[in-house]
Amino acid sequence: AAGACQTRICTAGAARCVAGTLTGREVCAPDGLSWTATACADTQSCSGAGTCSTRVCTPGAPQCVGTTGTRTCNADGLGYSATTTCTAGTSCSAATGLCGAWLCTPGSTSCVAGTNTRHVCNADGLGYTDTACGASTTCSAGVCAAWTCTPGAYSCADVNSRRVCNADGLGYTSASCAGGATYGYSCTGAGMCTDRACIPGTNGPVCASATARQVCNTDGPGYSATSCSAGQSCNTGTCAVRCGDGIIGTGETCDDGNVVNGDGCSSVCASETCGALSIPTRGGYARVSDAAPLRLASTSFTIEMWAYATAFTTVPNCRNVLAAKRGNAVADGWFLATTTAGCADPAGRIVVMVSSGADPNIQSTVSAPVARWFHVAVTFDRTTSLMTIWLNGVNVGAATMPVPSALTTASLWMGQDPAGVDYPWVGKLDDVRVSNVVRYTSSFVPTASLGADASTIALWRFEDGGGTTAVDSSGSGYTATLTSGATYTTVPGCVR
Repeated sequence: AAGACQTRICTAGAARCVAGTLTGREVCAPDGLSWTATACADTQSCSGAGTCSTRVCTPGAPQCVGTTGTRTCNADGLGYSATTTCTAGTSCSAATGLCGAWLCTPGSTSCVAGTNTRHVCNADGLGYTDTACGASTTCSAGVCAAWTCTPGAYSCADVNSRRVCNADGLGYTSASCAGGATYGYSCTGAGMCTDRACIPGTNGPVCASATARQVCNTDGPGYSATSCSAGQSCNTGTCAVRCGDGIIGTGETCDDGNVVNGDGCSSVCASETCGALSIPTRGGYARVSDAAPLRLASTSFTIEMWAYATAFTTVPNCRNVLAAKRGNAVADGWFLATTTAGCADPAGRIVVMVSSGADPNIQSTVSAPVARWFHVAVTFDRTTSLMTIWLNGVNVGAATMPVPSALTTASLWMGQDPAGVDYPWVGKLDDVRVSNVVRYTSSFVPTASLGADASTIALWRFEDGGGTTAVDSSGSGYTATLTSGATYTTVPGCVR
């Protein structure tokens, strides 16, 4: 240089970086005696042997490696430091490139208070992503849940209670019916409060039928028929075993539809055996001493009894006496009998005769049965003088008749004629009752066991069971004496 040899300071064309700069660079002059500044571009850094390389990052800037690690851009921007793993409960934030503490658990969900928005924690735990829930859904516990009901709508929880749909449409709140209904309310239809006509499950005040009670329906608007248990009947709305209802229930051995003793089924529905007067052969009878009331001369009257004919016995006088009160003179008293076999009249016709200075009588148009119990009654209306014969409750003959004589002093006989001639009854008699009123004026069902009342003059029920006397159940004291083979017998079950 300038004619003189000088020592080179560098190799011609060699490059080097200017310390302390990113882009500073120097190139050795061709003569090797000096360096010429030749800077790298702004996006480059000088590195190594003065090479300009494009930066890959901002020098010194941190950067996330996924969400679990962080690294720092080297000072020359051409590379990164080693990755540092984020500690537990932290994630690398893309905004800072640094590990930061979680704001929430990654993937967890919640709802934004006061809104219908779903809040989802991002995968890095450092923030949220919000999503509005759609129509007919509500954000609940971080989930957009479909409505189970329309908010504010009423419905029935059951027949006894009402409810209203909550504002979020996801459940219900009880909503009582208001008011003063006598039996409360039932919930019907779309949550309607309906007045009850009765308390559900309770018995109604009346019966649906003889064997069914009324039970208030579960919703309370009315009653339904509910059958009683076997053996029970209904009374004032309640089912129970009741004596006298005609149904044999638990503890009953019979039930004939009444609570009368002496008709085969007692007042407590226990089977009975009834007594009766038995006249097994011709000649037996029961005798009652004369008494003015038994003459039937001063009053309307009814003579009745239950009778059983073994046969309508053939006798010379063509009559089998049921009961009679007359002396030797035909026109002296009254006489009740049936016609016999072997005579002009059909056997079993009922004959009634009274005293009147002759032998006036009427005869039934129908015959009584043989070998079977039958009820016979004779009524006399003193006002009209009408005498009527009743067989098993049916009018079988009537005519006007004179009044029985008040002068007869003969005894009253049952099963034979006190006049001393042969009119025997062969069979059984029971519940012979004499009354001072007309008991029957139209067809009736005979009572299986006749009882005494204020109109009864005398009643022989033949329930004594032994001995030779029969008590008068009317309380009048007209005791009957069993005579000439007449005895007591029993009628199992009091069957008529």
